[in-house]
Amino acid sequence: MAWYLLLQTIGSKDQQIEKLIAENAELRRELQLQKDIVAALLKKLYGATSEKLSTDQLLLAFLEDESKKPHAAEPDDHGPAAEPTPKKPRARRSNKLSDSLANLPTTERVIIAPEVRDNPENYRLIGEEVSERLHVNPATFTRELIKRLTHVRKNDPEAVPVTPPLEPCLLPGSVLTPSLGALLLTEKFCYHQPFYRQEWRLKATHGIVLTRNLMCSWHDHLAGLLSRLYEYQAEKFRLSTTSRSTKPRSATSNPEVAKPS
Repeated sequence: MAWYLLLQTIGSKDQQIEKLIAENAELRRELQLQKDIVAALLKKLYGATSEKLSTDQLLLAFLEDESKKPHAAEPDDHGPAAEPTPKKPRARRSNKLSDSLANLPTTERVIIAPEVRDNPENYRLIGEEVSERLHVNPATFTRELIKRLTHVRKNDPEAVPVTPPLEPCLLPGSVLTPSLGALLLTEKFCYHQPFYRQEWRLKATHGIVLTRNLMCSWHDHLAGLLSRLYEYQAEKFRLSTTSRSTKPRSATSNPEVAKPS
């Protein structure tokens, strides 16, 4: 009787061991699957295509891969159909860059036409033209609003309104300033910060929505403005090289010429 109980106990232990081994193998397979998913995600985030895909696009790609996997058979009774969710109305498109600058420290500079400044009693204010610029100091950004006041002569209904011209700038209609362009190009070429990293840092640190596409267009524009400087430096280098090559050599510099005794 004791031997029978011992054999029965050993048999139950063997069944438990086989069950635990099967569960362990299943857990190992699930763990390997999770590791493969994380490895693929890291490859897409930091690989060669990391600049082309955002985090939302990566998540969408993984969801599509998961939807292609086979699922268990669906039951015949699906239950009551869910009511369709009404679509939200599309939000109005806005200038994200200009909107993101609204909360920055702002300075205003007013420009008045010289003829109005000399004789203010002959003019009255009827409007203004507002231009926006984005200046940068190390670790701080400042928005500058340039208001060009529009005046018209008093007691003259046919007078032409006078608005002072806008000062010369790097790119008309843009917030680009010399300090901002210098910062972006210095970060890119001196500190090895590509535009997609600068885009993330500006939004995370300062709340400024400055896309990499806009920074690339500014980069090309600034390179075109500096092309004359490059050509001048190259021509100066060529002239200096030509003058050195055509300069006659002195007799003392020739080692074959014998020194006088």
